[in-house]
Amino acid sequence: MLEWIDIKDFVIAKHVELEFADGLSVITGETGAGKSIFINALSAVLGNRVDSHAVRHGCDKAEIQASFALDAKHKALDWLKANELDEDDQCLLRRVIPADKSSRAFINGRAVSATVMRELGTLLVDIHGQHEHQSLLKPEVQQTLLDHYGQCRPLANEVKAQFKAWQSAQQTLDTLNTQEQDIKDRLELIDFQLNELQSFAPEEDEWANVEQNHKQLHHAADVQNAAQQALLSMSGSTDTDDAPNALDHINLARHKLESIKEYAPLADNAVNLLNQAETLINEAQQDIDRVIDDSQTDPEQLDNIEARYSLYHHLARKYQTTPEQLFFKLSSLQQERERLTNPEAEKTALQKQIEQCAATYKKQASSLSKARKKAAKVLSKGVSESMQELGMQGGEFDAVLESNSTGASSNGDETVSFKVMTNPGFPAQALSKIASGGELSRISLAIQVLLAEVNTVTSLVFDEVDVGVGGQTAAIVGKLLKKLAAHSQILCITHLPQVAARGDAHYQVVKSSQDDAQAVIEALSFDKRVSEIARMVGGEHITDESLAHAKNLIEAA
Repeated sequence: MLEWIDIKDFVIAKHVELEFADGLSVITGETGAGKSIFINALSAVLGNRVDSHAVRHGCDKAEIQASFALDAKHKALDWLKANELDEDDQCLLRRVIPADKSSRAFINGRAVSATVMRELGTLLVDIHGQHEHQSLLKPEVQQTLLDHYGQCRPLANEVKAQFKAWQSAQQTLDTLNTQEQDIKDRLELIDFQLNELQSFAPEEDEWANVEQNHKQLHHAADVQNAAQQALLSMSGSTDTDDAPNALDHINLARHKLESIKEYAPLADNAVNLLNQAETLINEAQQDIDRVIDDSQTDPEQLDNIEARYSLYHHLARKYQTTPEQLFFKLSSLQQERERLTNPEAEKTALQKQIEQCAATYKKQASSLSKARKKAAKVLSKGVSESMQELGMQGGEFDAVLESNSTGASSNGDETVSFKVMTNPGFPAQALSKIASGGELSRISLAIQVLLAEVNTVTSLVFDEVDVGVGGQTAAIVGKLLKKLAAHSQILCITHLPQVAARGDAHYQVVKSSQDDAQAVIEALSFDKRVSEIARMVGGEHITDESLAHAKNLIEAA
């Protein structure tokens, strides 16, 4: 469950820190006070999209932190361990939103992407928005809700994946059957390309050697010239110049030092070092001689390497690849030719794959249909019962499964349609055709409550889902949410005093009237709670009667 949330410089909230407990927590406030700030901040720290416009005016960044308490069996703990983000069973989320760059996300102090944070967020909190009843009219939403209620999503995903594999294999087979002339033309091109590349015969690691030899041969003259000059400088034996060379200088220095060794003991060490230097110079001369020998160029060899080097580049440009990839291009063409010259084998393999995919799909789709029928029956019964409590006496709800007119689909063998009868004696019709705004809102609430009962998350947020109801129905809504809070933490933003009175904890949002406007959310004491509910009952002018009524609502909850 959500233990606490800390919000800094988010929209008009300068600094808000709230602690939550089990049960039903309600959040109230006047219209425009900023109740949605809490929902938006919670949504952001759960990894959902947020941009720099959420940063409070004049601030460099906004920051939101939220801590969740997880029991030993919570799925989020397994997720944290699997992603190596666990930290002594704690779950601390942090979102930093700079005013001038992308936001940053952290889980237990470690940086993650918003996508990873959102994946964890779906295991922690389920947010039901105030406009969900509008999306309830969409067939795809109805099917998703039924699958969620019946816990059919894993099976539905398998059906979708199997249908996709089935269709992909069928499309490949259709392509082979309709492109015989294209295959013939392709084979002619492949044969030409293979002939050219096989004649060239590139080897897997040949290009590196060709490139290295090409560089060496093209710089052979430079190598010889530099080596000859080095040899001249060291020994003078390759030129007629009578200038002293390196060895002459060393011999002269050694002779001078040997004449004073008797009087200067340190000179003996210098003589030894000069002897080593003479040895090293002689070894260097030998290496230079080998460099000169190795750099001798063979005109025919140079022509062959030049031709090979140029052809590598020519074919690489022609086949739109790199010289080192020509070997793999040849292998790829050989494999493609082998496949295209034996299409019947591929067709047979594809046909077998199609049959296997179809059989697996039918088996999975049949299981999905059975699960949906079972879920539809229970959901229909539960929503119909809630409709009676929510002021729609005699109304009936029916989640109907209708066979696909086009046969198999990625969603299974049927479509889901929510139908309702709001007046006894009249036939049930689709939600979009019969339900008014208020009725749709109540039906949506009933479905959300039922879904929440099978939800695996332990914290549920309801953002003014009670819009469009009032009077006795509002009291029933409060009762339903209170019932749900018996096994889940419920956070509810509401404008109904009957719902607010049911809260185990009550928070009020107030917007200051100063020039530097800011939203403040505070936990209410009993007296302040009575005053707030009295305001919700009677408006701005609180009377003794509205206070008494508010107190009665709280005591009767």
